Amino acid sequence: MQPIYSTCGHCEYCLTGRENLCPNKQVTGETVDGGYAEYVLADADYVYKVPSSIDPETSSPLFCPGITAYGAVKKASLSPGKTAYVVGIGGVGHMVVQMAKLYGARVVGVSTSKEHQELALKVGADEVVDPGKDYSRVTPKVADSVIVFSPSQMAIDASLRLVKPGGTVVIGVNGDLRQFAFGDEVTVRGTVVGTRQDMKEVLQLAAQGKIRVEATKFPLKQANEVLKKLKNGQINGRAVLIPRSSQPEFLNFSDDFFSVPVRPYFLEGVGQLPFRVYQKRGALGRAGGAKYPV
Repeated sequence: MQPIYSTCGHCEYCLTGRENLCPNKQVTGETVDGGYAEYVLADADYVYKVPSSIDPETSSPLFCPGITAYGAVKKASLSPGKTAYVVGIGGVGHMVVQMAKLYGARVVGVSTSKEHQELALKVGADEVVDPGKDYSRVTPKVADSVIVFSPSQMAIDASLRLVKPGGTVVIGVNGDLRQFAFGDEVTVRGTVVGTRQDMKEVLQLAAQGKIRVEATKFPLKQANEVLKKLKNGQINGRAVLIPRSSQPEFLNFSDDFFSVPVRPYFLEGVGQLPFRVYQKRGALGRAGGAKYPV
């Protein structure tokens, strides 16, 4: 499962392949129950077949930071020879670095954290920049594209200084455009997760070994402690919570939904999502009560 739990299926966005913008979408961990558990209820139309070559524990963050990064990079107008600055090298940012490299761009990671700068280089950044705590040390007008996932107004302000005239800024955090120079004809775009097709493409990239997640595993019972670590910037990449149970079980299926054993699930910080679905709903009747092995 990814953040989009379900959509209406008939609005203009759903009908044009942009269901992530559906005004009636349900969001896992926000508008419906999330995955702080060993089981979660899922809509069969919004789950995904996980390639067997993908490790379910360390790769589970593909379903939120992975697809979020993918959606952002697709909007950034990248191509070989262009320079992309990635502002914020956390769970999403370190995925953005890898995906931007797939476009042939020169990628520069921007972070105030030494550990996150090292992470950017580890996953393929060509260069890293320490902007200073107030982001005053960034060089203006050097980036063809800037992708922002640092939840800081100073980071957003810096991105508008970094971008060249005619360039593109993609913002995946809340903030204000306080220093927008309209005369530079800069394109500014917001971004939020992605579509079901995007999710399938992310899984394909991971199965091919073209992207990977930097993740640290913790037992589910430590969820509160891990949340504190995330808040304090003490997690490099992503944290993955591992439920106690690890073996597939028998599930009760219904017409429209089925319960999914969460093996494992990842900690995004706000909306917590399960990762692995063991079997999609089949063509089941309304008999009910039947059990199907996973």
